[in-house]
Amino acid sequence: MTQAANLGALGTNVSSSGITQAAGGGTAGTAGVTGFKNRLINGAMVIDQRNAGAAVTVNAVGIFCTDRWACIARPTGGGVYSAQQVSDAPVGFSNSLKLTVTTADTSLGTSDYYFFWQKIEGYNTADLMFGTANARTVTLSFWVKSNITGQFSAFLTNATEVYNQPFAYTINAANTWEYKTITFTGATAGTWIGATNGVGLNVGFGLANGTSLQGTSGVWTASSVYGSTGDVNWMATNGNTFQITGVQLEVGSAATNFDVRSFGTELALCQRYFQGTTNPNDGNNYYYGSGSNLTTSIAYITYPFLVSMRASPTLTSSGTFYIRGGGNSELVTAVSLVTATTTTAGVNFTVGGATLTQGYGVLARSSTATANTLFFSAEL
Repeated sequence: MTQAANLGALGTNVSSSGITQAAGGGTAGTAGVTGFKNRLINGAMVIDQRNAGAAVTVNAVGIFCTDRWACIARPTGGGVYSAQQVSDAPVGFSNSLKLTVTTADTSLGTSDYYFFWQKIEGYNTADLMFGTANARTVTLSFWVKSNITGQFSAFLTNATEVYNQPFAYTINAANTWEYKTITFTGATAGTWIGATNGVGLNVGFGLANGTSLQGTSGVWTASSVYGSTGDVNWMATNGNTFQITGVQLEVGSAATNFDVRSFGTELALCQRYFQGTTNPNDGNNYYYGSGSNLTTSIAYITYPFLVSMRASPTLTSSGTFYIRGGGNSELVTAVSLVTATTTTAGVNFTVGGATLTQGYGVLARSSTATANTLFFSAEL
């Protein structure tokens, strides 16, 4: 995709905040750090390509909030919460992910669950050697804040979510940032993938789980559990909040300073899984790539990706587009992904009649009256 002035480029909806050095436990800092210490991406919640800081409604499975973090709601009682990148954060950090109950679930069904997690690619977890006698101990650390106190849980699971370990922690003071560390023993059993681009490990945080999905804290179990026995029901009251940032998973039995990566590096890591663009709906035209007319009704636009994606992506689009060429702008009636690899995609923009000149070069542009999005996703 061309990145000229006033030309929409993949990856433009990114919060521009960063992380600064801080003092005390669980602080940001890079001294002595080499390699990929933190196996989680966007643990400081600084990248938000999809939403640009806007709140999203979580009423189903797999709704992405900040990059790489997916929020889950699977209730029988209709509970709903919102998720949003905010600027409230502990000293040394600039952003957090804030969740807020918008429709309470006061009586959890035994199989209801609410949590959020990140799926880590197998290439980034193969050295943990889970599923073998040499499985390595890992430590999860994070900053958390909620308006309610009590027991919550974090958890690890394999790709199929049938070999899990929940681990309980306590929020002691309401509306106060607290630093937590949890050490998980390595999983010597269960089925785990090696160095592939599939799911190597899920790292999650329980919010409210039915009794059939709660297990014994600190124990690996061959079943699906997303919390520990005795966890609070965070979904019980409208307005309940939960915030988190500085999330790090590292090898070893002790937490170390948060692994600060440059903003550009963190963004590129996110773009392996998601790249997209949207116009700001400010009354101006924004262009979404160039190509040529395949037929008198279809323009073909090529999109080279900014970084190689994990797999061939899918495409979602919204808003009103036009094809511009030869001094004319034709309304687009359909947008469809035609070809895709890990490095490039080809997209057909179909107009409402035989109004294009075959073989002519054209540009895809936005409407001046609506926000437009083109999202390419290769998420796990």
